[in-house]
Amino acid sequence: MIDYSIGITTYSKRYDKFLINLMSEIRKDINNEIILGINGDYHEEFNENYRKNILELSTKYDKVFPFIYTKFRSLSKLWNNIVINASHEYVLILNDDISITNSIFWETIETVINKHQTSFKMDNKFCYFIIKKSELNEVGWFNERLLGIGWEDNDFSDRYEKQFNRPLLNIVDILGIKRFTDMQDRIVNQRRGLMGFNSYSEFNREVYNENLIPIQQYPYEDFFWKNYNKL
Repeated sequence: MIDYSIGITTYSKRYDKFLINLMSEIRKDINNEIILGINGDYHEEFNENYRKNILELSTKYDKVFPFIYTKFRSLSKLWNNIVINASHEYVLILNDDISITNSIFWETIETVINKHQTSFKMDNKFCYFIIKKSELNEVGWFNERLLGIGWEDNDFSDRYEKQFNRPLLNIVDILGIKRFTDMQDRIVNQRRGLMGFNSYSEFNREVYNENLIPIQQYPYEDFFWKNYNKL
Protein backbone atom coordinates (compact mmCIF):
# COMPACT_ATOMS: atom_id res chain seq x y z
CA MET A 1 0.00 0.00 0.00
CA ILE A 2 1.33 3.43 -0.99
CA ASP A 3 0.53 6.37 1.28
CA TYR A 4 -0.67 9.62 -0.23
CA SER A 5 -1.51 13.11 0.96
CA ILE A 6 -4.66 15.08 0.20
CA GLY A 7 -4.53 18.73 -0.83
CA ILE A 8 -7.54 21.05 -0.91
CA THR A 9 -7.61 24.57 -2.32
CA THR A 10 -10.21 26.88 -0.81
CA TYR A 11 -11.22 30.45 -0.04
CA SER A 12 -13.76 32.32 2.09
CA LYS A 13 -16.85 32.05 -0.11
CA ARG A 14 -16.61 28.25 -0.11
CA TYR A 15 -16.25 27.72 3.64
CA ASP A 16 -19.84 27.31 4.89
CA LYS A 17 -21.37 25.83 1.78
CA PHE A 18 -18.69 23.37 0.73
CA LEU A 19 -15.51 22.97 2.77
CA ILE A 20 -17.08 22.00 6.11
CA ASN A 21 -18.97 19.15 4.44
CA LEU A 22 -16.01 17.97 2.39
CA MET A 23 -13.73 17.74 5.41
CA SER A 24 -16.34 15.76 7.30
CA GLU A 25 -16.86 13.38 4.37
CA ILE A 26 -13.14 12.73 4.02
CA ARG A 27 -12.71 11.96 7.70
CA LYS A 28 -15.61 9.50 7.70
CA ASP A 29 -13.53 7.18 5.50
CA ILE A 30 -9.82 7.94 5.77
CA ASN A 31 -7.30 9.66 8.02
CA ASN A 32 -4.72 10.70 5.40
CA GLU A 33 -2.75 13.89 5.85
CA ILE A 34 -4.61 16.94 4.50
CA ILE A 35 -2.79 20.05 3.28
CA LEU A 36 -5.24 22.93 3.20
CA GLY A 37 -4.31 25.75 0.81
CA ILE A 38 -6.26 28.85 1.89
CA ASN A 39 -6.43 31.68 -0.62
CA GLY A 40 -7.25 35.34 -0.15
CA ASP A 41 -10.10 37.05 -1.97
CA TYR A 42 -9.29 39.20 -4.98
CA HIS A 43 -8.92 42.88 -4.00
CA GLU A 44 -10.39 42.28 -0.54
CA GLU A 45 -8.94 42.30 2.94
CA PHE A 46 -8.58 38.88 4.53
CA ASN A 47 -11.67 38.20 6.65
CA GLU A 48 -10.80 37.76 10.35
CA ASN A 49 -13.88 35.66 11.11
CA TYR A 50 -12.99 33.36 8.24
CA ARG A 51 -9.43 33.06 9.55
CA LYS A 52 -10.68 32.03 12.98
CA ASN A 53 -13.25 29.60 11.59
CA ILE A 54 -10.96 27.81 9.19
CA LEU A 55 -8.21 27.44 11.78
CA GLU A 56 -10.74 25.97 14.20
CA LEU A 57 -11.89 23.56 11.48
CA SER A 58 -8.28 22.55 10.87
CA THR A 59 -7.80 21.68 14.53
CA LYS A 60 -11.02 19.69 14.67
CA TYR A 61 -9.37 16.80 12.80
CA ASP A 62 -5.98 15.14 13.13
CA LYS A 63 -3.30 15.67 10.49
CA VAL A 64 -4.73 18.79 8.86
CA PHE A 65 -2.06 21.37 8.00
CA PRO A 66 -3.22 24.76 6.66
CA PHE A 67 -1.26 27.50 4.95
CA ILE A 68 -2.70 30.93 4.17
CA TYR A 69 -2.25 33.55 1.49
CA THR A 70 -3.76 36.80 2.75
CA LYS A 71 -4.03 38.15 -0.81
CA PHE A 72 -5.37 36.29 -3.83
CA ARG A 73 -2.77 34.04 -5.46
CA SER A 74 -2.99 31.79 -8.48
CA LEU A 75 -4.32 28.26 -8.41
CA SER A 76 -0.93 27.14 -9.71
CA LYS A 77 0.72 28.74 -6.70
CA LEU A 78 -1.61 26.91 -4.31
CA TRP A 79 -1.11 23.57 -6.07
CA ASN A 80 2.69 23.94 -5.98
CA ASN A 81 2.71 24.77 -2.29
CA ILE A 82 0.40 21.88 -1.48
CA VAL A 83 2.82 19.48 -3.16
CA ILE A 84 5.85 21.06 -1.48
CA ASN A 85 4.22 20.75 1.94
CA ALA A 86 2.89 17.22 1.42
CA SER A 87 4.75 14.46 3.25
CA HIS A 88 4.15 11.78 0.62
CA GLU A 89 5.21 11.15 -2.97
CA TYR A 90 1.60 11.07 -4.17
CA VAL A 91 -0.81 13.93 -3.62
CA LEU A 92 -4.55 13.87 -4.33
CA ILE A 93 -5.56 17.46 -5.07
CA LEU A 94 -9.24 18.30 -4.69
CA ASN A 95 -11.43 21.28 -5.43
CA ASP A 96 -13.32 22.28 -2.32
CA ASP A 97 -16.72 22.24 -4.06
CA ILE A 98 -17.09 18.49 -4.51
CA SER A 99 -18.82 15.98 -2.29
CA ILE A 100 -17.39 12.48 -1.81
CA THR A 101 -20.22 10.30 -0.62
CA ASN A 102 -19.00 6.74 -1.19
CA SER A 103 -15.83 4.90 -0.23
CA ILE A 104 -15.54 3.51 -3.78
CA PHE A 105 -13.75 6.76 -4.59
CA TRP A 106 -10.98 6.11 -2.07
CA GLU A 107 -10.73 2.45 -3.07
CA THR A 108 -10.30 3.45 -6.70
CA ILE A 109 -7.60 6.01 -5.87
CA GLU A 110 -5.59 3.45 -3.92
CA THR A 111 -5.97 0.78 -6.60
CA VAL A 112 -4.77 3.02 -9.42
CA ILE A 113 -1.84 4.45 -7.44
CA ASN A 114 -0.63 0.99 -6.45
CA LYS A 115 -0.98 -0.48 -9.92
CA HIS A 116 0.34 2.36 -12.10
CA GLN A 117 2.51 4.45 -9.74
CA THR A 118 2.18 7.62 -11.79
CA SER A 119 0.25 10.88 -11.91
CA PHE A 120 -3.25 10.64 -13.32
CA LYS A 121 -6.36 12.69 -13.90
CA MET A 122 -9.95 11.77 -13.11
CA ASP A 123 -11.76 14.38 -15.14
CA ASN A 124 -10.81 16.80 -17.88
CA LYS A 125 -11.02 19.86 -15.64
CA PHE A 126 -8.63 18.77 -12.88
CA CYS A 127 -11.35 19.06 -10.24
CA TYR A 128 -9.58 16.12 -8.61
CA PHE A 129 -6.32 14.51 -9.72
CA ILE A 130 -3.22 12.69 -8.48
CA ILE A 131 0.23 14.22 -8.75
CA LYS A 132 3.38 12.18 -8.28
CA LYS A 133 5.81 14.62 -6.71
CA SER A 134 8.92 13.43 -8.54
CA GLU A 135 7.13 13.60 -11.90
CA LEU A 136 5.99 17.16 -11.24
CA ASN A 137 9.58 18.12 -10.45
CA GLU A 138 10.78 16.49 -13.68
CA VAL A 139 8.09 18.03 -15.89
CA GLY A 140 8.32 21.44 -14.21
CA TRP A 141 6.03 22.82 -11.54
CA PHE A 142 2.60 24.26 -12.22
CA ASN A 143 2.99 27.48 -14.17
CA GLU A 144 2.74 30.40 -11.74
CA ARG A 145 2.74 32.88 -14.61
CA LEU A 146 -0.91 31.86 -14.93
CA LEU A 147 -1.80 34.40 -12.27
CA GLY A 148 -5.56 33.85 -12.30
CA ILE A 149 -7.70 30.73 -12.61
CA GLY A 150 -7.74 28.47 -15.66
CA TRP A 151 -5.47 26.71 -18.19
CA GLU A 152 -3.19 25.27 -15.48
CA ASP A 153 -4.26 21.75 -16.46
CA ASN A 154 -3.70 22.34 -20.19
CA ASP A 155 -0.27 23.79 -19.58
CA PHE A 156 0.82 20.94 -17.31
CA SER A 157 -0.68 18.21 -19.54
CA ASP A 158 1.12 19.62 -22.60
CA ARG A 159 4.47 19.64 -20.83
CA TYR A 160 3.86 16.21 -19.28
CA GLU A 161 3.24 14.62 -22.69
CA LYS A 162 6.31 16.31 -24.14
CA GLN A 163 8.50 15.17 -21.24
CA PHE A 164 7.38 11.51 -21.15
CA ASN A 165 6.21 11.01 -24.74
CA ARG A 166 2.81 9.89 -23.51
CA PRO A 167 -0.32 11.67 -22.34
CA LEU A 168 -1.15 12.03 -18.69
CA LEU A 169 -2.89 8.85 -17.56
CA ASN A 170 -6.67 9.18 -17.52
CA ILE A 171 -8.67 7.06 -15.10
CA VAL A 172 -11.37 6.65 -17.77
CA ASP A 173 -8.88 4.68 -19.88
CA ILE A 174 -8.17 2.43 -16.90
CA LEU A 175 -11.67 1.81 -15.62
CA GLY A 176 -13.65 2.15 -18.81
CA ILE A 177 -16.37 4.73 -19.21
CA LYS A 178 -19.09 2.77 -17.41
CA ARG A 179 -17.08 2.07 -14.26
CA PHE A 180 -15.79 5.64 -14.23
CA THR A 181 -19.33 6.96 -14.56
CA ASP A 182 -20.41 4.73 -11.69
CA MET A 183 -17.62 6.16 -9.56
CA GLN A 184 -18.24 9.73 -10.64
CA ASP A 185 -21.90 9.40 -9.69
CA ARG A 186 -20.64 9.20 -6.09
CA ILE A 187 -18.85 12.55 -6.46
CA VAL A 188 -21.38 15.34 -6.60
CA ASN A 189 -20.02 18.56 -8.05
CA GLN A 190 -21.80 21.22 -6.05
CA ARG A 191 -20.83 24.36 -7.95
CA ARG A 192 -23.64 26.92 -8.02
CA GLY A 193 -22.20 29.81 -9.96
CA LEU A 194 -20.10 31.22 -7.14
CA MET A 195 -17.74 33.95 -8.22
CA GLY A 196 -14.07 33.21 -7.83
CA PHE A 197 -12.31 29.93 -8.46
CA ASN A 198 -14.73 28.84 -11.18
CA SER A 199 -14.35 32.12 -13.10
CA TYR A 200 -11.70 31.49 -15.74
CA SER A 201 -9.20 34.26 -16.36
CA GLU A 202 -8.79 35.81 -19.80
CA PHE A 203 -5.29 36.75 -18.65
CA ASN A 204 -4.48 33.07 -18.11
CA ARG A 205 -5.77 32.14 -21.56
CA GLU A 206 -3.52 34.76 -23.14
CA VAL A 207 -0.48 33.57 -21.18
CA TYR A 208 -1.18 29.96 -22.15
CA ASN A 209 -1.52 30.86 -25.84
CA GLU A 210 1.81 32.70 -25.78
CA ASN A 211 3.46 29.29 -25.24
CA LEU A 212 6.21 30.84 -23.13
CA ILE A 213 9.45 28.97 -22.56
CA PRO A 214 9.10 27.01 -19.29
CA ILE A 215 11.11 28.26 -16.34
CA GLN A 216 12.36 26.16 -13.45
CA GLN A 217 10.48 27.75 -10.58
CA TYR A 218 11.71 25.52 -7.75
CA PRO A 219 15.29 24.55 -8.63
CA TYR A 220 16.19 23.24 -5.17
CA GLU A 221 13.33 20.91 -4.31
CA ASP A 222 15.08 17.80 -5.60
CA PHE A 223 18.26 18.92 -3.77
CA PHE A 224 16.22 19.25 -0.58
CA TRP A 225 14.73 15.75 -0.98
CA LYS A 226 18.14 14.18 -1.59
CA ASN A 227 19.94 15.92 1.25
CA TYR A 228 17.35 16.36 3.98
CA ASN A 229 18.54 13.31 5.95
CA LYS A 230 22.09 14.68 6.02
CA LEU A 231 21.17 17.69 8.13
